[in-house]
Amino acid sequence: MERLILNKEKFIKILIEIDVLQDLSSIKNKIIVLKDIITNHKKDREGILNIDANGDTVSLRRDVLISELNQILESQTLERAKYYLKRLEEGVQKVKTSKVNDINLLRWKEYDEIITDSLWVLDKRDTSGAHLAWYWGNFIPQIPHQMMLRYTKKGDWVLDTFVGSGTTLIECKRLGRNGIGIELNPDVAQKAKEFIEKEQNKDNVISEVIIGDSRVVNIKEILAKYGINQVQLLIMHPPYNDIIKFSKDEKTFQMQKILTSF
Repeated sequence: MERLILNKEKFIKILIEIDVLQDLSSIKNKIIVLKDIITNHKKDREGILNIDANGDTVSLRRDVLISELNQILESQTLERAKYYLKRLEEGVQKVKTSKVNDINLLRWKEYDEIITDSLWVLDKRDTSGAHLAWYWGNFIPQIPHQMMLRYTKKGDWVLDTFVGSGTTLIECKRLGRNGIGIELNPDVAQKAKEFIEKEQNKDNVISEVIIGDSRVVNIKEILAKYGINQVQLLIMHPPYNDIIKFSKDEKTFQMQKILTSF
């Protein structure tokens, strides 16, 4: 999507000048002029598209900005128009994030990568990079991808107690999250390590696959090794009992059946 680089100070100045108007028609007329500048780069007398070398700038998605201007134009009351105008002004001036992720809540519409619907409809699994879908029962990479974008920040820690083919840890490396995975099957764990290592590590995060039974592995001891006492996200994707028997150990197999019964 095309992004606009605007002169932040001048753009906010225009929004404030429009906001003080007390007539709905006057507000809409000003917004029409502003929309024409954004759409066609015409009559930019205020210079909001002229970026000074030393001036502050703001990057906005053109389609989202036009949509916000259209909301003001479609408003039936002065109060509603001012509400949308104030929301746009705040979104340009401030960055608002939460404790659990890096999403700017004031510009959430600009995040194409994050599915905001309550139902996630995915055409097909992601098979790019190290995701080769070689392992039965692994879940599609888009699931941990979406979960990490929502519930973690860069540099946070993610624990996957059924790491399998390493899907979660591959996504950790892509998104700049540290990842720890536990896998019962040594052969599967080794192959997962190989694929995880192939994924680019541009943020220099930690990825560790531990061979063991996640029911008895000492998690606190593992975390202490990295100087932390908790993780920010726990992902549990239990094995499917009716697809493949993941272990020859009878107790583990029975636990597998219990986990898949919920």
